[in-house]
Amino acid sequence: SPLYMAPEIVKEETYGLKVDVWSLGVIAHILLSGAPPFYGKSTLDIYQSIVADEPQFGRFKDNLTPEAIEFTRQMLEKDPARRPSAAELLQHPWLRDNAAEAAVSVNVAEEILADLTAFQK
Repeated sequence: SPLYMAPEIVKEETYGLKVDVWSLGVIAHILLSGAPPFYGKSTLDIYQSIVADEPQFGRFKDNLTPEAIEFTRQMLEKDPARRPSAAELLQHPWLRDNAAEAAVSVNVAEEILADLTAFQK
């Protein structure tokens, strides 16, 4: 779907694993704000929005913590060289400070890490 495409894909540039971070940013934006960060009436409009616009978080922005907004904006960084990796994002305060509340067992976390590591190969 065009809504999840990173700018480097839209511009037909070389890309790497950070396009997945971008897609996660789109999903996070949708979950937090109820709407995609980039939109348009046509596929071309969506592509132009991805390349030119910044996410706004809509009418729910005032209900979001600054950390949640920063976390999502980092994933939606247009420059892939400046966009954090998934490993770097795991250290973000918004995740780190709220992870204890999620109570994910060590075994599940290890399984997820193993799956992600295998996926990268």
